[in-house]
Amino acid sequence: MEEADAWISSAVSQSTFGLAAALAEVGPKMVAEALAQTSSALAARVTVPEEARTLRGYLHKLTGMDDAWVEFFGEDKNLKPLDNVIDALAAWILCVEYVHDLRRPAHLTPLRRLRDLSAPLVRSCTDLVVQLRRDNGDAYARRADEVESFLAEELKAMTPDDLGQIDTFREEENRVLTGAVDALRKSEWSKAKAWWDVRKGDTSFWLQRDQSHRWAWRPRRRSRRVRGEPCSEPAAI
Repeated sequence: MEEADAWISSAVSQSTFGLAAALAEVGPKMVAEALAQTSSALAARVTVPEEARTLRGYLHKLTGMDDAWVEFFGEDKNLKPLDNVIDALAAWILCVEYVHDLRRPAHLTPLRRLRDLSAPLVRSCTDLVVQLRRDNGDAYARRADEVESFLAEELKAMTPDDLGQIDTFREEENRVLTGAVDALRKSEWSKAKAWWDVRKGDTSFWLQRDQSHRWAWRPRRRSRRVRGEPCSEPAAI
């Protein structure tokens, strides 16, 4: 029995060492793949809690995700160790992008500290988000919708004026479109145009996936008279 225990401990140690070496060599690539698909290279390497801890240690150095975040996000005991880690990571990197694009501090206290991340960590997070959004749109949309449901209280407090130029979550695009409609009804043309300028050419990820919103943002002009002079303003969306 003692020999068997020693063999198991050695096998686990070698497996963990091999994972650490692989992460050190091509970690970002492996992480990006795991965010996009379940049948990733990490799926075969992270199968037990010890290996999940090794991965979490690497992700802490790469993105800043820590134990406090994993606890805040929660773990599902019915999921595989890797899935729990990757789900928490997806929430972390999406929230980092969202928080750093906001024009005000986040509403939820656990999100506010994300503004204090160092520039290299923020860049690592946003690089992963951009890559996922660009190369695996369906996976990104699924991840974003899952995280959006987790952030219901945060997004409930969100107004169009709070948002920057990146619509990390679907609800951001919805909220800005609603804000643009309200601005047009109040004749706040410059505010509506500023939001439209950001979305020219269907640059928003969510616009690319929603034909009805693309039609809504399509510029239409009508003539109005201001102080006796004819002018053109965006038509109501």
